[in-house]
Amino acid sequence: VCAAGFLFLEDVPGKCVNSCPEGYFTKSTNNEVCYKCSENCRECEQDALNCTTCREFMISNETTNICVDECPTGFYGDIATRKCLKCN
Repeated sequence: VCAAGFLFLEDVPGKCVNSCPEGYFTKSTNNEVCYKCSENCRECEQDALNCTTCREFMISNETTNICVDECPTGFYGDIATRKCLKCN
C-alpha cells in the first residue's frame, strides 16, 4: 500500500510513484494504481489499448485508437501526424 498522494505501479511490486510515468495510465474507477499501457502505446488513457500516442514506428488507427504498424485497407499512414487517415 502506498502513502497518501502516491500511486502503486502495477507491474513493479512495492513501487510507489507520485504520478504515472510514460507508458502507464490510471482508471477512473481506481486512480490509486498506474496500469501499464499496451506495448505499442507510448501513452494511453483509461484502457491499455486506448492509445493517445504510439511508440516509434507505430501509427494510430483513429477508428480504434490502437497503434498499428500498418493502416487498414482504405487508409494511409500520415507521417506528420502518425495517424491512419482515410483515403479520398
